[in-house]
Amino acid sequence: MGMADRQREHHGNGGSITGTTGTISPITTMVDNKSAAKARAQQEAKAFLDDPILAQNLYSFDPQGPEAARLVQSVQSIHSKITSLDALIDFVLRMHPNTPIATAFEDLRARFRAAKAASKAQSGVASHREKRHFINSSGLRGHGRSIEEIIASQDHPNVGSVTNPRIIWRERMEPVGLHTNLADTKCRQEDDHIVNEDNGYLIPNPDESFIILAGTASKPAKKDGNYIIELVALQGVLSGEEFAEPIYEWMSTVIGTVIGVAVTERGDVRPKHDGLMVQAGYNAGPRHAHVFGPAKSFKKNLDQTTMIEHDEDVISVMALTWAMFRSFMPSDLVEIVDGHLADAGLPKFGTRNVESGDGHRLTAKGKEYNFAGSDRGPCEIILSQDYSAWAHTDKCYAEFCIDWTVKRVDRDPNAPLDPPRVNDTPTIQTRAQALRAELPPPPPPVLDPPPADGGGHFVDCELKIKVPVSTGTFVAFRPKGLHGTTKIFGATIRQSTISFASRILDAFQVAQQGVMVQKKEGAGEGNN
Repeated sequence: MGMADRQREHHGNGGSITGTTGTISPITTMVDNKSAAKARAQQEAKAFLDDPILAQNLYSFDPQGPEAARLVQSVQSIHSKITSLDALIDFVLRMHPNTPIATAFEDLRARFRAAKAASKAQSGVASHREKRHFINSSGLRGHGRSIEEIIASQDHPNVGSVTNPRIIWRERMEPVGLHTNLADTKCRQEDDHIVNEDNGYLIPNPDESFIILAGTASKPAKKDGNYIIELVALQGVLSGEEFAEPIYEWMSTVIGTVIGVAVTERGDVRPKHDGLMVQAGYNAGPRHAHVFGPAKSFKKNLDQTTMIEHDEDVISVMALTWAMFRSFMPSDLVEIVDGHLADAGLPKFGTRNVESGDGHRLTAKGKEYNFAGSDRGPCEIILSQDYSAWAHTDKCYAEFCIDWTVKRVDRDPNAPLDPPRVNDTPTIQTRAQALRAELPPPPPPVLDPPPADGGGHFVDCELKIKVPVSTGTFVAFRPKGLHGTTKIFGATIRQSTISFASRILDAFQVAQQGVMVQKKEGAGEGNN
């Protein structure tokens, strides 16, 4: 038996072959062969492209035409890694720098990019430059000023604007009772509480932005050295900006569509209250249980494409609301909310049909804007139309709730009021009641006309302040304080609200412990 035979017997047929010069691994041989093949392919492709006639012809190529496609196919048959025109151009510029063929391919790349941009424009998809313009012109790249900066600029001419809100110092007071109906005028026989100056309410001008701070100017209340923000109301957010009208029109259309299908396709979370309200994103399941997960937003089985389109539109409303909050609200308030979100650890916004994460798209001025990396924000949002709530508190894990009015249309002054509710249930009368019924009825109360604009304004009952609501009103308020909205009489109001509901955080924490359902009594979040 020779030496080679003895070595094969020792190592086996699958082992390495040992000779006088060392060990040669089959894996090493395979890698070397691949490297050699790759180098050979690069050299062959380089030689194929090193053609003066090709360099001349490239200037007449349509970058999206058949000649360019055939060229890519020809090079790919030599070098399999080159599968696109972009990859081919990168290869040429790397292998043929500062040559006529490189100059020709640079020209082809410029025309290719211009053709793609033109194609996007024709297809209604915004280019990178258009998206950047959208962000800058909408004020979404910056952030709000600090309370210290705003206080220092109260003597500037633009005080009361979105960027320089007026500072109002105010203490909390004894409010009306829980579940009290609020109204702008005494236009119904019901026992409404009228929110006006005669009853001690502060009513700022409808176009004035302001911030309520606790305490007084001479003796401000502070916590951990910081001013205590009670409420922020910004009026006319985006007013005068190029994309203001398209953004509000698109958001209003989305909310109107969602609300419009609420009674048939989606679940309305406040069916017994005035107006309509729909929750999207994550929720805590039914009121008697804590089940964390994406809300079941649709009542009936729709096709997957329709559900995804609905949800992607809602995701964009959420992302825009969150971006506006971060860009325009005081930085102190944003930091507070960020701290609560970090402590909560909840996932980002998502639905049953679109996974939690980043990115959204919207349509404005006939273009579709895709923002793949943008922050969607917290995991739940409430969309509402013509919704009014009595005086109530909300259980929230954040100190503030956020509410953005994307559309308001005042009432038609000639439109009749809704007829009063009539209880026609037969009752058994006592003798005293029967005797009183025989007496002449008392004179009807003198009623005022309904509010000229249709009502629907936000009220902080403890601060005793009414925030006039119009398109572009952005409010951050403390949900644990008593608050509500005045009754709506004919106005159309569409809003997006981020409420940071405690039930959702509670259910999430239970789910983190591995318990998906927790039975307990409860009335649900909001309107307590």
